[in-house]
Amino acid sequence: MIPPNDAWTITKTNYLKDDDLSSEERDMLNSCSSKDLIDEMKRMENRHAQDSKTRNIMSSLQPFAQTLRKIGPALDTFSNADPHGIMSLVWGSVRLILVVHSTRPRFSCVF
Repeated sequence: MIPPNDAWTITKTNYLKDDDLSSEERDMLNSCSSKDLIDEMKRMENRHAQDSKTRNIMSSLQPFAQTLRKIGPALDTFSNADPHGIMSLVWGSVRLILVVHSTRPRFSCVF
């Protein structure tokens, strides 16, 4: 794996080869370090976290999702016993979302 500073240097060098960059963009890129980039990404992430309606809704639904995970095995049994299969369709969809959410934390802002 390429160390982060080396990766940044390689990327910056490749972008500086672009003829479409203005002199202002070149100066900005030359003065930027990998630490500056990481700091800016953190600021953007924090700003997004504060303004995101989806994140706010999901954080308020988190206790409900944890409760569903706890009673999930019981609901699995009930859905298997449903003679019409409607509960199986509904609970299966909810269960899929819970499993994806718990196994892929990166998608937690989506679900």
